Amino acid sequence: MKEMKSLNEITTKLKNTRRKLVVAGGNAPSVIQSVAESVNEGFIEATLVGDREEILKLSEECNLSTDLWNIVDEKEPAKIAAKSVEIVRSKKADILMKGFISSADYLHAILNKQYGLVEAGGFLTHIVVMQVPRYHKLLIFSDAAILEQPDLSQKITMLKFCMNIANKIGISKPKAGIISCVEKPSFKIDSTIDASIIKKMVKRGQLEGVEVDGPLALDLAISKRCAEEKKFKSPVAGDCDILIFPNICTGNVFFKTLTTLADAELAAVIMGASVPCILTSRADTKESKFLSIALASFLSKNK
Repeated sequence: MKEMKSLNEITTKLKNTRRKLVVAGGNAPSVIQSVAESVNEGFIEATLVGDREEILKLSEECNLSTDLWNIVDEKEPAKIAAKSVEIVRSKKADILMKGFISSADYLHAILNKQYGLVEAGGFLTHIVVMQVPRYHKLLIFSDAAILEQPDLSQKITMLKFCMNIANKIGISKPKAGIISCVEKPSFKIDSTIDASIIKKMVKRGQLEGVEVDGPLALDLAISKRCAEEKKFKSPVAGDCDILIFPNICTGNVFFKTLTTLADAELAAVIMGASVPCILTSRADTKESKFLSIALASFLSKNK
């Protein structure tokens, strides 16, 4: 498959595909608007779980037909999350999306040891596919929303999830930068040691199908000019497809800087559950929520 260069290309791959989406808390304007667009584009069948009266009222305010979705009436946030996960577990939905409930309730239901969507020993990680106007290709990175301080093992799994998405959008051997604040290993900075180990694992063939360098400062990872001026030679410098951040703070700041100051567009999913899950911020645009639904549908289709 030819490498995708824009997020809108994902929707073109969803023709003749219809996945089933359940929204936990379907009474948020930008959420139901993005869901309605997905239904109208023909790649989603939707179920909204939440307060029926509020959903009907909001649908009317947004001039949306209630024929676009099924409604499961539930008023308590924790029960909304649990019911939505139950729908997925019963194979009545292929994708789960957070609506107007707290992230804590949403994630708690997904991670529930008895009734959740994550196998024992597994974990969730947030992955973003971003289109930045001044970058020459799509950029995939993790983690900006869930893992506070991922350890080495989690970073390796995060990298594998990102590689999987990269492969699905047409990048056969992605280039990954393991991000820190410097380029040389230092025992005083844990992220540099993790990056060095991952790089060595790739060199030894323990991780295949990816080119890795690290530790890398962010400017070297995404700017060829910076790499050239610093005389830093690397097969991935200035040309990364994937960035693995050392912690949630750096990933989150990067995420919000690009969306608020650089007009970046994004699609984001949670990986690690039995189905793609969508966790969007209340501040995310309707367009980013629509693209996140499209990405989750695409990943579900090509699972």
